[in-house]
Amino acid sequence: MSDDEREKQLTAHRALLAELTRPGGPIGAVAPAASIKNPAWYRQTTGLARASRENTLTGILERYRANTPNVTRGKAAILLAGPPGSGKSSVLTTLLEREGTTASEWRVLDADSFKDHLLLESINDGSLGGHLSPDAVRNAEAHGERIWPRERAALVHEESSELMKRARATAIAGGENIIVDGTMSNAESAKALAAQLQQSGYSIKIAVVDAPRDVTAARVDYRWAKGYRQAVDGTAEDPLDRRLGGRWVPEQVVDAMYETPESSVCRSSALAVAESSSAVTELSIYRVEKADGAPELIERRTGRRPDGRWKTIHRPDRAARIAAAIAQEKPPTGRTGPQEGDSGDGGVARCRVCGRPLRSAASIARGAGPTCAGEATEHA
Repeated sequence: MSDDEREKQLTAHRALLAELTRPGGPIGAVAPAASIKNPAWYRQTTGLARASRENTLTGILERYRANTPNVTRGKAAILLAGPPGSGKSSVLTTLLEREGTTASEWRVLDADSFKDHLLLESINDGSLGGHLSPDAVRNAEAHGERIWPRERAALVHEESSELMKRARATAIAGGENIIVDGTMSNAESAKALAAQLQQSGYSIKIAVVDAPRDVTAARVDYRWAKGYRQAVDGTAEDPLDRRLGGRWVPEQVVDAMYETPESSVCRSSALAVAESSSAVTELSIYRVEKADGAPELIERRTGRRPDGRWKTIHRPDRAARIAAAIAQEKPPTGRTGPQEGDSGDGGVARCRVCGRPLRSAASIARGAGPTCAGEATEHA
């Protein structure tokens, strides 16, 4: 197959998925083909799982827990927030390295992972080709298309959410260190979780990755297209990727993450949660500006005062700019401190940025107070 033919195949498949997953589409989260709409699995009058399906869900949770038997019980929580595909996984790697720990010591709670468990189960029990294959899917596949399991993941969305809640409740009850990998697009739900963790004696760190809407959409599409192409070609390194294909996220899901084209609701929600809970001891804000870029830390807030204010606010970009200006012995903006004609301060050291007196040896050596150097909320 030529490159042009491959691109046409990709474009046609993308258009097909957009149609199948449109609001009200045949493989959307509330479609008749959704797993919770299967009368063989759920009583449709009550919404409760039948015994056979409950056994399936219990088995998934048992295998999930068995995969990480060495989780530390330290009542620590890391909450990740951000639109799909924004780069939370790479940020998590950085956070764990800074903590001097590994993911194996944490109970990682990720709804996408539970979707994968459910989709694998659907392959094994035959339901992927049964209830989870509505007529539109069967018709497309009869004409040579293949709708990969992850491309119909919305059909198991409700069940994956239920598994996530159960796994989280068990982990919190046991005091396990947890990582909640989600979008945090619903501020009220996120506040409720933070309150639950605080009541259970947890300390919480939040990391949010934000990006413009167009950047997120491009990253989501690239991630899916790469997974789809590797699954079709059989070149994916991970056997799971070869079986399940690329992770499709409908356009309307991305749209729902944004309050403006430049800023996601995930960011504002993370800020609201951090301000609402005194158990939050750290808030890190990352930003991705380009579709092929990596998340960059733009601000980290640490420590809480009795009145709820942050003890330290570190802004790496500002700190680097100030440090460079000080090294060149000129201010980035504003005044350098005492100017010709000033009086009354004698030899008092002053901040090169704002001109206020410096008191600590560290600030004097740096030539700027911690606020102006981007390292704290007040001068020292």
